[in-house]
Amino acid sequence: MIVLVVAGLILAVVFIAVTALQRNQRNGARQNDVAYLKAQCDTVF
Repeated sequence: MIVLVVAGLILAVVFIAVTALQRNQRNGARQNDVAYLKAQCDTVF
């Protein structure tokens, strides 16, 4: 029984960590896109 509780806790922590990592990657991609667009606008205008 205790093994199942520990395994459940580990799975919950991993799930939360993976979700946060995916969110951070998406945010990083958005920031890169905005920086690229800003640089392109600066060169044109």
